[in-house]
Amino acid sequence: IELWFDDDDAVMIESSIPVPIFRLVNHTVNASEVTIIATLEQRNGWLIFDANLAHGTVYIGHGLTHVVVCMARNTDVRFYVNGTLAGLAIRSPSLGTDATSGLSIRIGGLASKRTNTWWTGDVYVAAVYPKALTDDDVSDIYNDGLASNPPQPWPMIVDVDVYQ
Repeated sequence: IELWFDDDDAVMIESSIPVPIFRLVNHTVNASEVTIIATLEQRNGWLIFDANLAHGTVYIGHGLTHVVVCMARNTDVRFYVNGTLAGLAIRSPSLGTDATSGLSIRIGGLASKRTNTWWTGDVYVAAVYPKALTDDDVSDIYNDGLASNPPQPWPMIVDVDVYQ
């Protein structure tokens, strides 16, 4: 799935199974900041979050629906579960804003050499913001029940392309 924004930014959501990867491509503004919000249910307990040179893992209860947020900022990556900060990873060096640097951000999983397991689950709703939200924004979105109907990302999405 490729989302095109009205300022010529594009966010590509590569939904290749089994690992969903969100990658910012063809970016011109705020290349090092992006936020993903997803309402999901997972069938194993560990969830990976990362953005380029920063990553972490968080345990969330399986078989339950959670609202998760992965926010990449210039200096760190923050991961929220149900409106509460659950993980923080420092990005070093911080990512530049040139079009060749490319920002990858992921909520999902990665095969482990120890367990050789992949993330499995269902993503019900996802929203991508080409900017970093504030901690208060994340809390408000969860508390106001907007995860299933998030506010319109800025800038406006003008086209959605789906590739199979």
